[in-house]
Amino acid sequence: MKSMLRTLVLLALSLATAVSAQTLTPEQHAAEGAVRLFYAGCIVYYPDRLAFDDWVAGNRYEPFPPEKLQQLVRKPGGKAWSVNNNGVRYALVAEASDLCSVFVKEVTLEYTRGPLAKARKRLVANGLTESSKVTEKKVGKGSVKTTEYQYKDKAGKSIWTLVVSESPSAEGGYQLVMSATGKQRPPQTAEH
Repeated sequence: MKSMLRTLVLLALSLATAVSAQTLTPEQHAAEGAVRLFYAGCIVYYPDRLAFDDWVAGNRYEPFPPEKLQQLVRKPGGKAWSVNNNGVRYALVAEASDLCSVFVKEVTLEYTRGPLAKARKRLVANGLTESSKVTEKKVGKGSVKTTEYQYKDKAGKSIWTLVVSESPSAEGGYQLVMSATGKQRPPQTAEH
């Protein structure tokens, strides 16, 4: 059943990629690809480490070399992969501490907001409530806006935390970092 579900999710993602690649500008495609990678990798698969490992292996993502890991992974035991989306590269990072992130060096931020809102809506549609907190800080010559989203079930138990950090420039290394941590899959997530 798991392999059939994985196949259906991969097929849906492939079809969505094929359709959107035909109708989107390259900038929109890069932004949507980053959000799709984040949702599939960090929300659908990462809470189940075996499913995540199978998903990464099935997609044949290229592992980062050990000497570059320390730039992305915060603690020992984490892993990182380079993901190529039609020439646009993302970094997928799985921390040993249940944190999963997607790093995007250059992206048109306005094009990420719609797909990210749709991904967040899926969590709320599955019975979770959302709250958010925004902070902004100066970094070097630029700034970083960080939005933390908390998701709780009907009993008030914290299920997910999503953190989205945006910078108008790539001077600090990455323009967009999307992170998720959660101990369990949200209800019905794998079917979306």
